[in-house]
Amino acid sequence: MKNFLKAWTVIFAVSVCVTAASAEEQYVRPCGETVGRKLYTDGLLVVGVTDVEDVSGNKISSTRDSGIRAGDIILSADGRTLESNEELSEVAEASGGEVTLTVKRGENTREVSVKPALTAEGPKLGLWVRDSTAGIGTVTYLSSDGSSYAALGHGITDVDTGNILSLKSGNILSCSEISVRKSKKGDIGELNCSFDGENIGSIELNAANGIYGFTNNNASELEEMRVMPIDEIAEGPASIMCNIDGCGVREYAIEIKKVSHMSSADKTLVIEITDEELIEKTGGILQGMSGSPIIRDGQFIGAVTHVFINDPLKGFGIAGELMLQNTEALATQN
Repeated sequence: MKNFLKAWTVIFAVSVCVTAASAEEQYVRPCGETVGRKLYTDGLLVVGVTDVEDVSGNKISSTRDSGIRAGDIILSADGRTLESNEELSEVAEASGGEVTLTVKRGENTREVSVKPALTAEGPKLGLWVRDSTAGIGTVTYLSSDGSSYAALGHGITDVDTGNILSLKSGNILSCSEISVRKSKKGDIGELNCSFDGENIGSIELNAANGIYGFTNNNASELEEMRVMPIDEIAEGPASIMCNIDGCGVREYAIEIKKVSHMSSADKTLVIEITDEELIEKTGGILQGMSGSPIIRDGQFIGAVTHVFINDPLKGFGIAGELMLQNTEALATQN
């Protein structure tokens, strides 16, 4: 992380006078760096349930009949805590004809018995499950002391169920070889990069308004900025910070088109990209730009969260004050 902090300060060297903050004022260090993120689920997330054809040609639906459905989380099988898809297959293969699954749905947990179908490939439960996910995002800010970070501005959800993934563990990692597939109407582009590099932070919280964790990096090279309260945010010109070409974080012009306190947290703002250079490079907002900090007049406003499919120049953002609530909660755990 130290390398990208240096790159950011070379390109975005803004002098900010920090005065003694009142009790109500809060400060963070906006970042804008592209990172990889890996998250491992707490249990196995069910993304699909299907009938299975056994060696006699019969359709077996024991798992479906048990009431298990997409979005459920399988915590254990025959008393064995599950950490991977392979472990569930191992239990099914070793079963004596029946498997007891501990299944969580919302806040409720129950045990169900299912009978694997004997197929030509061995016993099958007819379950599609996921134990991890990986992707690209943007670090929104570091805390003033550099001990923690916030990123994305929205939670990491399962692509099949739309549910926020239950977190067991995770990390953010440094990116290299960043490239762009441009956005166009009806086809949202994306940032691509390699991120098998340095582990630069843990993921401790996967919440509706972002991911949060700890990092042991020197943040003094990032400018400290006041967090603008929601009631001070107004329509008008602003900028976002992001790294879309691997050459370091840069500042690009946007327009805040709408501020709404009635919408969901990660859709507080409506923004529009106005920077011609960014539009030429990206076509608008990309997947992977979620978390790009929004700033104005040396103050931190919030972060980009979503893009409009039919108009990728526009998207939603979240007010930074809302993200900071989770940063403060995380600080109490450290």
